[in-house]
Amino acid sequence: MKEEGDEASNNNSSYYSWKQSLPHVLVATISSFLFGYHLGVVNEPLESISVDLGFAGNTSEEGLVVSMCLGAAKGISVVCFAIGIKVPLSSELV
Repeated sequence: MKEEGDEASNNNSSYYSWKQSLPHVLVATISSFLFGYHLGVVNEPLESISVDLGFAGNTSEEGLVVSMCLGAAKGISVVCFAIGIKVPLSSELV
């Protein structure tokens, strides 16, 4: 036997369900795009870099190169963020 309160709670949960799942769908979409970007942009030059530096086929050294590049990119983004916080926005830029 259904009560009136049960129907109202079911209607609200179905009405708001897409709002709760939207962030998860966006994260999954962005993650899949970044994975494809990584496969196409990072892995291709890695083969040339490993041949030029003489460690072709050594997966641990290739992994080290990728980790160093990603660490450098993270460091640069942190520095740029810190600079961006220090520089005030002027009305000319906005």
